[in-house]
Amino acid sequence: MVVLQIPGQSYQFKYSNTMILIHVNCVFICCPLCLSSSCSSSTRPSGARCQSNSKSVEMVMAEGTAVLRRNRPGTKAKDFYNWSDESFEEMDSTLAVQQYIQQNIRSDCSNIEKIMEPPEGQDEGVWKYEHLRQFCLELNGLAVKLQNECHPDTCTQMTATEQWIFLCAAHKTPKECPAIDYTRHTLDGAACLLNSNKYFPSRVSIKESSVAKLGSVCRRIYRIFSHAYFHHRQIFDKYENETFLCHRFTRFVMKYNLMSKDNLIVPILEEEVQSATAGESDA
Repeated sequence: MVVLQIPGQSYQFKYSNTMILIHVNCVFICCPLCLSSSCSSSTRPSGARCQSNSKSVEMVMAEGTAVLRRNRPGTKAKDFYNWSDESFEEMDSTLAVQQYIQQNIRSDCSNIEKIMEPPEGQDEGVWKYEHLRQFCLELNGLAVKLQNECHPDTCTQMTATEQWIFLCAAHKTPKECPAIDYTRHTLDGAACLLNSNKYFPSRVSIKESSVAKLGSVCRRIYRIFSHAYFHHRQIFDKYENETFLCHRFTRFVMKYNLMSKDNLIVPILEEEVQSATAGESDA
């Protein structure tokens, strides 16, 4: 049985050798051999029998309602992800870890403890990998906002404090890049590595040799945070207040020892200590 939710109705399909496709508000019963709703003998292998119009498909009303967890074409931004949460055990997909992380972020992006807490029995390498993918996805949002004022003629180098000048590794020989170009090159390079079939052919299990590459990605993308903090503070603060992204990233790399504390130059940790101290004083 396959339960699908159609706006206004819920149907249950009992099928045999059929394929069900959903298109907006329509359901098509298609031939599994030729993926055509009007199968003919010329489009299927010899001896194969198309059952798309046979009585093996029985439509009955469903008592329960299944949730289609998908933003349909034309969905308004305010209505995105308008479905109830589900437990990690109910997520039946190779992308379950990503879905679980994103679900927790949507629920409360400031609850970093919950976002960082892996499900019981979760492989640590996959957990770190999926979090790093998510950081890169969200950093693209910060990069878009930086474009408005981080121009090559004003930010000619990728710098943070005066003592830090970063060379771009996207070139054959690492060299200086304008900050916005460094940002784009770094995110592109991270995406290429994290989507590499050579190093990460699976999102269910990851080799230790591949997990070891995550640290270098963390160091490079952290420089985007540091440049934004020291040179575009207003943009950084606004984005951080909306996403808590740098807070989460800092906690992430500290928890899994992916960066040295000396390299974490954005004073996130100091701010947390000061806030905790102030809270204790008030008490």
